[in-house]
Amino acid sequence: MGVFGIQLVVTMIMASFLHKLAPYFSFGRWLATAGLKRYLPPPDSVLRPVCSRGKKKLGTTAPGLGDYLFLDGSLTVPKSTSYKLPTAPVIASDLQFIHYSSDFQWLVDFTSAALMVHVITAAYHYLRPAAILSEYNLSVIWILAAFVFAVKVLASLTRVY
Repeated sequence: MGVFGIQLVVTMIMASFLHKLAPYFSFGRWLATAGLKRYLPPPDSVLRPVCSRGKKKLGTTAPGLGDYLFLDGSLTVPKSTSYKLPTAPVIASDLQFIHYSSDFQWLVDFTSAALMVHVITAAYHYLRPAAILSEYNLSVIWILAAFVFAVKVLASLTRVY
């Protein structure tokens, strides 16, 4: 038997999965978007009837808008407004504006692949105990790499915040 044997085959399959299939079937993206909703901003035409009168600069108003609109174009909405904001489910394109969302997705995908490699390798070693002595354990390298990447992401978050 080779130095790595079946572990190298499992490692290559997981590396191929991470490279080719993760952009389409990402556990991290599903985890970040599953069941979450976001609020949609209302248009100005809906806000104008419920907004309060704002302070006018120099006693002038915009023509046709009355006192609802500031001269700079902003509206004032009171806290006691009974307008309910519409919601929409969070989709993958909404995540591109969130800092470190791609790092989160990649870390979750890599860690899940590392755990799968470890489980498959542990099952292989359970079925063939003699392989433990004759092969290096590549799943430990996967787990250590996942730990190092997690520490790297946490360090970059700590540096920013």
